[in-house]
Amino acid sequence: MVKKKELMIVASVLVFILGAVVVAGMFSAKRLPARQPAIKSKDAPKPGAALKATAKRTFSKGMGGLTVRLKGADDKEILSRVRAFKSIDTGSAALMAVFTSNRMQELPPGNYDIEVDGVPQKIYKNITVSKDKETIKDLGRPSGSFLIKALNSKNKEANYPIRIFYPKSNFLITTSMANRPLEIMAGVYDIEIGSSPKIVEEGVRIEQGKVKVLDMGVITGALLVKALDEGGKERRYTIRVKRQDKGDVVATGVTGRPIELLAGTYVVELVAMPAQSKKDIKIEKGAETTLDFEVRLGPATTPAKAAAATTSSAATKAASGVTAASPDIKAEVAPATSKK
Repeated sequence: MVKKKELMIVASVLVFILGAVVVAGMFSAKRLPARQPAIKSKDAPKPGAALKATAKRTFSKGMGGLTVRLKGADDKEILSRVRAFKSIDTGSAALMAVFTSNRMQELPPGNYDIEVDGVPQKIYKNITVSKDKETIKDLGRPSGSFLIKALNSKNKEANYPIRIFYPKSNFLITTSMANRPLEIMAGVYDIEIGSSPKIVEEGVRIEQGKVKVLDMGVITGALLVKALDEGGKERRYTIRVKRQDKGDVVATGVTGRPIELLAGTYVVELVAMPAQSKKDIKIEKGAETTLDFEVRLGPATTPAKAAAATTSSAATKAASGVTAASPDIKAEVAPATSKK
């Protein structure tokens, strides 16, 4: 009897333990969320995709929107000014908005012509804007990039000014500097490089989305003019440099300071009293040419007075019909030297 009672007690304990385990499992199942089915990587939405899919433009009452997309040669967005003109009739239009490319602008419904700031400016016609809708005008990459590479006589980047013209005209479009890229609308242009003397590259073609590079390399040499008095002391005088074949002045400066010049042959004039000049001065690329003038100063003569006197003398001779190349003026000029 005792063994039967012990067995019944053990059985009761086991039943109690099993019941407790079952009840605990039921409560834990209620607390845990249902396991979601795994999403395969190819079906998983990309970050921001849902937002883009559900996003909707909102407009003011009775308005629509216009977005002008514009990219540069490097495929990056360009922020350019856009003017929107709404057609009133066949012969006129009214300016309705000024905004920035790649940004939506609200506009009243209608047909528009837009003017996009560029080099040069360009007009796009007959763009329709509808109520409660966004019109996207994708201009793609209408511009190209232009770069002139040039080095001075010391083999360093030169800071020549650049001017861009419509071909075979004097109509200036824009300006830039050598060794700096410029975004410009695709087309054909004449390019003026502000060296001494100037260089003109005609018919340069700029293509959409491409970079046009003109690599000029070293195009100049240096000219250093010195004016020395009887004691060997340097004096300051104005100098003029002319092309020997054409006679036009291509550069001016002062003694003691080098001038960058294109390779060629020049005439160098020293504005002194009397005036002095030297012909057949050759400038080579990447080299420095030194030219010495010997000047004689009277007891009351200074370089400034000499320059003023030379100007007055030239004016007097011009009035009397005597040229500056009169044989009674003698100049003492030291020979030119060149070093690379």
